Amino acid sequence: MWGPPPYPYAPPPYPYAPPPSIVSPPAAGSGPYPRVASLAQEDATPSAPPIPWDAPPGPGAPPYMPPPMPPPTSVPPYAPPPSSAPPYGPPPTAPHKKALLVGCSYRGTSAELRGCINDVKCLKHLLLTKFGYQESNIVMLEDTQTHPDFLPTRMNIMRGIYWLLMDTRPGTNLFFSFSGHGSQVKDYSGDELNGLDETILPCDFKMAGQITDDELNDRLIKPIMPGT
Repeated sequence: MWGPPPYPYAPPPYPYAPPPSIVSPPAAGSGPYPRVASLAQEDATPSAPPIPWDAPPGPGAPPYMPPPMPPPTSVPPYAPPPSSAPPYGPPPTAPHKKALLVGCSYRGTSAELRGCINDVKCLKHLLLTKFGYQESNIVMLEDTQTHPDFLPTRMNIMRGIYWLLMDTRPGTNLFFSFSGHGSQVKDYSGDELNGLDETILPCDFKMAGQITDDELNDRLIKPIMPGT
């Protein structure tokens, strides 16, 4: 049967005491730092009351002045461009003169015309010799062409108008000419006094439809940049 040990546990005869160097403070003035006589004297030293953050300055105190800002070392990224730079526009290599010439003769139909191809050729010669246009900046759409991209279809005319307005800037001269049949269709927008819209007829108008004056205004006139 288990029982307590024959002799009760007793603490050691002498309590533990730390070394004297920890209990006894160094003498005043000894060591690398000066020391007052006791910690009680340190606690008894009166301290100034805290100053509230919104307290007014004392009498005779100079007004608060923020520290001066250092001078800028470089131009900030939001600085405006020099006055000589254009406010917008394409690079200087963009052509200043562009022309789109469309001629529809409606060959092989009862509505065939004989002078429209001659019209666009004469206009091209006039632009090159009298008005300083470059041949690389003139696009001709005529139904005597063999390449499908240069036939005067409705799609090609709209693509040509998009090319004409592309990369324009103030001072660019734009020239558009259409030689072919014109007609009228019912006005659905209500902006015509006679109730009819004027139209031009591409070579495939029977399948693709006519081009109204409202379409030309939206695609050719309104997008023109001011100063063009």
